[in-house]
Amino acid sequence: MRLIYEIAIRLYRSLIIVASLFNPKARGWVKGRKNIFQSLSGELRNEHDKLAWFHCASLGEFEQGRPIIDAFKTHFPDFKLLITFFSPSGYEIRKNYPGADYVFYLPADTRINAFRFYSIVKPDVLFLVKYEYWYNYLDVLTRNDVPVYVISGVFRKSQHFFKWYGFWFRKQLRKVNYFFVQNTESSRLLNRIRITNVMISGDTRFDRVAEIQSRSTPPDLVSFFSRRAKVLVAGSTWPVDEALLATIWDRLTENIKLIIVPHEVESAHIEQIMRQFPGISVRLSAYNPELHSHARVLIVDRIGILSAVYRCARVAYVGGGFGKGIHNILEPAAYGVPVIFGPENRKFLEAQGLRMAGGGFQVEDKNQLLQILNEMFFNALKYNAACQASKAYIEQQKGATANIFKQLHLNIKV
Repeated sequence: MRLIYEIAIRLYRSLIIVASLFNPKARGWVKGRKNIFQSLSGELRNEHDKLAWFHCASLGEFEQGRPIIDAFKTHFPDFKLLITFFSPSGYEIRKNYPGADYVFYLPADTRINAFRFYSIVKPDVLFLVKYEYWYNYLDVLTRNDVPVYVISGVFRKSQHFFKWYGFWFRKQLRKVNYFFVQNTESSRLLNRIRITNVMISGDTRFDRVAEIQSRSTPPDLVSFFSRRAKVLVAGSTWPVDEALLATIWDRLTENIKLIIVPHEVESAHIEQIMRQFPGISVRLSAYNPELHSHARVLIVDRIGILSAVYRCARVAYVGGGFGKGIHNILEPAAYGVPVIFGPENRKFLEAQGLRMAGGGFQVEDKNQLLQILNEMFFNALKYNAACQASKAYIEQQKGATANIFKQLHLNIKV
């Protein structure tokens, strides 16, 4: 099985190299790993420093792990911090994160890469945020007695770990020293395969969004656009989300405005969105309040400000629910905003929780979307109840970071 895995990883890497010829993300994946071992050797020169390694698949996992990363620096000031990313979308946005001493891509999980990475980095501890159980890295760390902890882990019955053929994959989980999981179901599934080093700590994302909410400030132009209007903020949207919004927008009254913050901000995509809202849309980079007083749709063509833009929302629509899965619904909920999303949310515990609380709304089509928007914009009783439910849900779920560090100090020697 180890040989099959090694071949699969090498094949995956080869496919990405081919894809990099025409795909920008694949190109970033390849370019970011070029000469990575020379860069690592150049920066990590002091072998006497204690080093904590945090691995995040992408930007979402980084935001999920950030409360732990920041708290670790406070609780264990003698450690240097290394953060690695698998995806360009995480690395490119957070490569200059000031809370870490080193930020790198993670080299592909081949046997030789894992040994070479360890020989340079020599971490004292590894924290995996949510998932990504790379076999060769875990094997090398286990051989060198480096403890591995999982933060905000979540498991589902459908995963290969819990299938009849999952024996080899379960072996990788047993190399983890401790699991801090989000919910009871994850703990139960791990217990079922005789993994008991588990604590139900909750999801650190709740701590993160609460912290962002307490200090975020939207750009002045976004605030100006939003004043004296009822605003729907559509965040992390994909073309299918934008097309859905375009089909119903003319059926809403003129005192309602729309701010779209798309998942991809390439110029061609922004222009495509503007064509769907002809005559009433403007991109943020070109917005002039005097020249664009007619605009009802503002398209944010820059990254990194979505969480602050949600502060301007009366209602939020979070994209991805008509594709592979919804994006972060907790950011708008932290402001006490009702959140609408598509049907692909079954793997997202927070979506089920927010719906049950009364602050989240699933829509299947344009008719349901229009119905929910009309209720949220024009029915004060339903709107206020949804706002209270969103805020209460976030407040009730906070505390995972404190839970984890209490356990770290009591039972885990790092």
